[in-house]
This record gives sequence, structure tokens and C-alpha cells, in this order.
Amino acid sequence: MGLMGAMNASLSGLRVTQSQLEVVSNNIANADSVGYTRRQLDVRQRVTGDRTSGVLSAGVQRRLDVLVQKQLRIETAGAAFTDVKARYGQQLDRLFGQPGAAGSLDTSVNTFASSLQTLTSNPSNFTARAQVVANAQALAGTLNGLSTDIQRLREGAESRIADGVQRANLALAKVAEIDRKLATNGSVSATSVALQDERDKAIQDLATLIDIRVINQDNGKVNIFTNSGLQLYSGEPSSLSFDARSAITANNLFTQDPLTRGVGTI
Repeated sequence: MGLMGAMNASLSGLRVTQSQLEVVSNNIANADSVGYTRRQLDVRQRVTGDRTSGVLSAGVQRRLDVLVQKQLRIETAGAAFTDVKARYGQQLDRLFGQPGAAGSLDTSVNTFASSLQTLTSNPSNFTARAQVVANAQALAGTLNGLSTDIQRLREGAESRIADGVQRANLALAKVAEIDRKLATNGSVSATSVALQDERDKAIQDLATLIDIRVINQDNGKVNIFTNSGLQLYSGEPSSLSFDARSAITANNLFTQDPLTRGVGTI
């Protein structure tokens, strides 16, 4: 190798070292950034003819554990599902009241049943009769109030599902938009790596709403399915819709027949 060749090889090493420093500095600066994935510069030897003439950068790659990421998405969906059930369960517990406490449903039922037993032992007692009527009215009021509150919870659930469907469509549209940009930029530039982080954030948002399965393609794109096999994204996003009902009563029930169904469905 001549003098110029040696200088060019050294210069290529300096350029790659500078690029590595930029990557490392970004990793340090974004260590606490949500959704940021550690980067690494891929370095390869540069071959001229039959000999090595320095090094060159082969692009920036993300370093992440794909299996851990897959498990995170599964657990995110499961945790979101459990959280929704727990929150609605807690609201129902508050409506029914603590067993034995004043104003709870079981207290109202037991009070009414006790007054009936008292009346049974002395049917002609006017005070016992009046007490039964009063307790019956109180129980009816409690049941009517519970029915109203539960229907409000159901209406709230309809509204939350409608919002969730909108969020899911936005996340799917975001994934499609980023995939189009990646197709233009390639998969190894610094910009493309940042776009992949943004796409992962959109997919993670989707995982809080739907149990999803993500399949990475060789071209850098992704396919997204539900765990039951329904395709949500493959180049073009699916569009979800929800026919929310503005008012729900105790008679509004779910059926497979859309003509008789009283609640919304996706």
C-alpha cells in the first residue's frame, strides 16, 4: 500500500470513528427517552481489488431483543384488558355497596325480608304493614337507582369503545405512513432508525387496545394481526368502525343479529 492509500485508509477510519461517536452520544442523550432504541453503527472493511483499503459505515442498526418486544406487546394487551375489567368491577362494587353497610343492596333486601317476616307473625298489625310498604318502596328506589347507574356505566363503555376504535385507526394509519417513509429512505439510515422507533410506539399504542401479533418482513415493513388471526395491517391499514348507541336501557342487549342488537359492535 502506497502513502496515499495509507492516508485514505486512515481517513476512512477517522470518518467511521466520528460517526460512531455521534451514535454513542445520541444513545447517551436519549437513554431516558420513551420509545428510543439503542443504536449501533455497523462497520465493514472496504476492499479495493484484492486488498483492504480502510473501513466504511454500513449504516445504523437498532439493537433490541425482538422476543422481549413481542412479549411486551402481549403483556400490554393483557394488562389493559385486566385494568378495564378491574375498573368496571370496582365501580359496580361501589354501586352495590359493601355487604352489611347502610344503603347497600343486600341491606335493603334483608331489611325488606325482615319486615315481611315480622308481618307474617302478626298480619293484622298496622305498624308492621306500614313498615313493609316503606321498606318495599326503599328497596324499589335502590333497585331503580342501581339500574340507572349501571346503564350509565354501559353508556360510558360504549363511548370508551368508540374512542378506542378511533385511536386504533389512528395508530394503524401512523404505521402505514411510517412504512411509506421507510420505503423511500431505506432501513439503515439514522432517519429510518428513528422512524422505526416511531412505528414501534404506534404499535405499542395499538397493543393497549387490541391483542395483536406483529410479523416483521424482510423489507423492513410489518404485518399486524390480532391473535385470533384477523389482519389489521399489511401495507394498507384496515379501518375499524363501531356503531355506538347514544342511549342504553336494561333492555338493550347484544345479539348476533344487527337488526335486534341493542348495543354497539366493532
